Order: sequence, then structure tokens, then C-alpha cells
Amino acid sequence: MGEIGVIKGKFVDRGDPAAYDKTASDFINDTNPHDFDLSAIVPAGAKAVLLLVDSNNNTAATYVDFKKKANSNYYNVSRITTSAANIPISLDLICPIGSDGKITYRTSGGAFNSINLVVKGWWI
Repeated sequence: MGEIGVIKGKFVDRGDPAAYDKTASDFINDTNPHDFDLSAIVPAGAKAVLLLVDSNNNTAATYVDFKKKANSNYYNVSRITTSAANIPISLDLICPIGSDGKITYRTSGGAFNSINLVVKGWWI
């Protein structure tokens, strides 16, 4: 039987970043897809990134999706969803990355108190 969903290659730990790479002011919160260019952090040839995402929203069941930029549908996404209003959530997410070093994100809208993202590492 073949392997399904396995990222082959070597994981590279980014080390010890001093701050988040993206914060709430970097996110456009309008339910439309937007790109994040991670090429200044992630080297060319990376296949996927490991993201730490923190989120807090005034409304339950709000989300932020991340996906490979080249994908057009929203079924194969990495998602963080708030389970209750004003209760922070934090997740590690794996997201494929395009050859251009970009991923796409989309928010569900609503009043986010915070969204923070840090690239923890990548697979090459």
C-alpha cells in the first residue's frame, strides 16, 4: 500500500524567531482569499511549512484557512477555528507552499481580537 499524505524530505527547524511573522494587522479580514509571501523566510524548493497560529475572536466558530497558493478549492486546507467567543486557540498547522514561496489564507470575517502566525520550520 502506498503512503497517503506523507511529506517526503527533510524538516528544517527555523530556530528561535524573536517575534511573530504575521499579526492581525497583516490579515485582511473579509472572507476573500489573500496571499502571504513567505519567500523571505522559507527557502526556494520548500514543499510545506509548519505554522504556529494563535487566534481569538469575539464570535464562536470563526476560522482562518491556509492553503497552497495554486489550489483553488477550500477542501484541502489547514484551518484554525475558534470554539467559543473570546477564548484563545493555538494550533500547529502544516500547509503546502507554492514554488513561489506563497500560501493563501482566508478568514471567516468577524471581529478578531488577535491572529498571530509564526513559521516554525519547513520541509525540503
